[in-house]
Amino acid sequence: MMKKTTLLFLLLMVSIGYAQTIPVTFETDIIVGAKDGVVTPSNANWFSDSGMSSVAVVDAPVDFAGHGKAGQINSSSTGAKWQNAQLLMSTNYIDLTTATGSKTISIDVYTTAPQDFLFKLEQSLNGGGNVEIPFSTNGLGWETIPVDFTSTGVNDQYKLLVLFPCYSAGFSAPAFDGTTYVDNISGVVGEAATPPSIFNLPITFETVPLTSDFNNFDGGTAKIINNPKQGTANNSAKVGEMIRNGGSAWAGTWLGLENNLNFSTLNAIKMDVWTMAPIGTTVALKVEGTGGVHKQELTTTTVTGAWETLSWDFTGQPADFYKLVLLFDLNVIGDGSATSTFYFDNIVQYNTSTASIKDFEIDGLMAYPNPTNGEWKISTNNQEIEAINIFNVIGTKVISLNPNATSVNVDASSLTPGVYLATITTAQGTSSRKLIKN
Repeated sequence: MMKKTTLLFLLLMVSIGYAQTIPVTFETDIIVGAKDGVVTPSNANWFSDSGMSSVAVVDAPVDFAGHGKAGQINSSSTGAKWQNAQLLMSTNYIDLTTATGSKTISIDVYTTAPQDFLFKLEQSLNGGGNVEIPFSTNGLGWETIPVDFTSTGVNDQYKLLVLFPCYSAGFSAPAFDGTTYVDNISGVVGEAATPPSIFNLPITFETVPLTSDFNNFDGGTAKIINNPKQGTANNSAKVGEMIRNGGSAWAGTWLGLENNLNFSTLNAIKMDVWTMAPIGTTVALKVEGTGGVHKQELTTTTVTGAWETLSWDFTGQPADFYKLVLLFDLNVIGDGSATSTFYFDNIVQYNTSTASIKDFEIDGLMAYPNPTNGEWKISTNNQEIEAINIFNVIGTKVISLNPNATSVNVDASSLTPGVYLATITTAQGTSSRKLIKN
């Protein structure tokens, strides 16, 4: 899908040995690949997408000095109009912040006929939205084109560069067969790029994911912040923030998980949300997988100015999905105001047959001491605890107990220091608690 073209979590195996530097000259350290939902090979940093025939590294046309190897882009008339070539900056971000005094990326392009391109930047360092600018070539061979992003209001650093060779306004013209070359891609060298974080559900935002793991699109900007609405309903230190400002009515963000979601036993996903948007605001959760497979579920808010837990039921869905797409206030274009701002936390997969959705708090549930050096005591008011499952921050279950008692001592001595999420199940329902091991 054009609106969500980047899937960086699959590039976890990129190593410093394959790390291209700025400027990108295509002489060394380029790993060629292709993407159809997933990138093959997984460590590729120059790859085709959306039906493009291929990308390659080849000897450059020799009518212009300074070109040995070049990146080749082979478009296809049978691919999507928005087929594209993607270049992952695996060593450093390109810095387009105001502090640098430069909002321009320079790129050498070779075409033999006038051609329109779209140049898009994704995967920002600090949560800035994706930005894009069209440019044109004269078709007379190599030319150096300074692509100025000033008009987009950009003020961030980016590590994924996306080139659309079949661009036309609104992508109204058909795709075409063609070959173009790019080289010497240069801009201000930014901060060191790090591989995406490795994580699964549950997500608590205390350690992972990072702001750089959000893939923002079409006017949505997500980042991780200190919890501005901390209280008894949510005492987390960190939460996600989504601000929707302009762009499209589907503005949002997505996160890539390490493993596919399995809905055979845990058939639903829930998330804590706080917003000043009016009651009845639509919040969609979409799961996506390889080859464009996806499933979207909708729910609506029931409060304003308070935390609530929203849920989405994916009963019967296959284990094909590893991508969570968050769409707040779907079908409305945001304006950056308080009613277009959403805080979110505690994204958890669970079983609706054992958990109450709207009121999931077990009577008198306590977990203490928290933090602990050795063990937690978990107890209820006369509710027999049937199961306790504790997960680390990447979603791995590290403790599983079936105590059938109202009070349980949970040995944490073997756990590494950090944040954990516990789900506690009684006949009354399932509650969750964030636990800390010192």
